[in-house]
Amino acid sequence: MIRLIASDLDGTLLKTDKTLPDGFGALLEELTKRGVTFVAASGRQYANILAALAPYADGCYIISDNGAVNGFGGNITETFALPRSSTAAVLKGLDGSPAVPLICTADCGYYADPDPVFVLELGRYYARTEYVGAEGMRPIDALVKCAEENGNAGAASKIAVFCNGRADELINSMPAVGGLTSVVSGADWIDFVRTDVTKGAALASLLRRLGISPSECLAFGDQFNDREMLELCGESYVTAGASAGMRALFPAVASNDESGVINKIREVLGL
Repeated sequence: MIRLIASDLDGTLLKTDKTLPDGFGALLEELTKRGVTFVAASGRQYANILAALAPYADGCYIISDNGAVNGFGGNITETFALPRSSTAAVLKGLDGSPAVPLICTADCGYYADPDPVFVLELGRYYARTEYVGAEGMRPIDALVKCAEENGNAGAASKIAVFCNGRADELINSMPAVGGLTSVVSGADWIDFVRTDVTKGAALASLLRRLGISPSECLAFGDQFNDREMLELCGESYVTAGASAGMRALFPAVASNDESGVINKIREVLGL
């Protein structure tokens, strides 16, 4: 019996245009009637996930920032901050890299590079951002200063790194910082989080609170930041557009643009 369904958003549940698949609202209503919990698990900012799931967010558990900021509906219930020194170490380690970093907190994303391509992508995944660049200062130096002097930015939940389509290529050149891990979160993004923070760890904590066994869970994803979550659950799938490495580990359903997730949910639950 399935009691909980967890799904990644981009490349998995959401269509390429970043909208929910047709029929999601009706499906969520049926899941609620059956007592099945729905969890949206993403590398996105919490506030951005609320907007992406509107008007259905109030009925969903949310795992955001790859497990660093989590809650139910509009209420954040737990956060896992990086050590301030680790945040600065990651940023300094990215000096000279073609990748563009973003300091992510539960409430805001801080950036110092005004590159228009980067700024456009921010709008897709972050609802609240703040530009902290300074005239005459290199963007990386301005962001390090923000991390060291801005009290809010010091409580970073993750460092997101925009790679402009080169995440798989650049992952091996990311700086190594003790206590943190870097993971591909999509073709454009690499995320730095605490080693004890994953979507899977956040979901395991939620299951303990709800009294649900992993064997009673169904999960969907497409990238390696979904791996721990999919490995935890009794039945797991990736979408057709998932990375090759993930397709080698899990069976695939139809693509996100073909409503692969909600069609598989209907099949499994006999809807």
